[in-house]
Amino acid sequence: MTEGTAMIEEIGRGESGRVWLAMRELRPHLPSPEAFASQVDELQRPLGYRLAGLFLDGGLGPDKSEQAAAVAGFRLNHNLVSGGHIYIDDLSTLPEHRGKGYAARLLAWVDEEAQRLGFAGVELDSGTLPTRATAHRQYFKHGYSITSFHFRKEL
Repeated sequence: MTEGTAMIEEIGRGESGRVWLAMRELRPHLPSPEAFASQVDELQRPLGYRLAGLFLDGGLGPDKSEQAAAVAGFRLNHNLVSGGHIYIDDLSTLPEHRGKGYAARLLAWVDEEAQRLGFAGVELDSGTLPTRATAHRQYFKHGYSITSFHFRKEL
């Protein structure tokens, strides 16, 4: 998908490090592009995790030329309550590129992928801290609604 000066492409095995800078904004505990790529490629991809990155024409400068400005991490899911759907685990944009519609483009790309696969919807969870308010506005604007609480128990 190409629109203006940005292109969305799915990131294959062995290329996961290309989205690390954008992902690190959402997941700051990721220590390096190599550790991130190893976790994604060796642990998560075999379970169906996929990545889509939004890349700018001309790159992001000499030190970031192969890095995505924004990224979506998602997986295909089937359950009794929702049937087939895409579940978005991660959606993140580099701070200098926020407010330019890149997350909306990635959400639209995921919608198109869900429709292509014949799925009925797209789901995601988002934290409840006030710092997530901008993300929540984006989700509401894109047609999402809050349908449940997510419970977690630490062991």
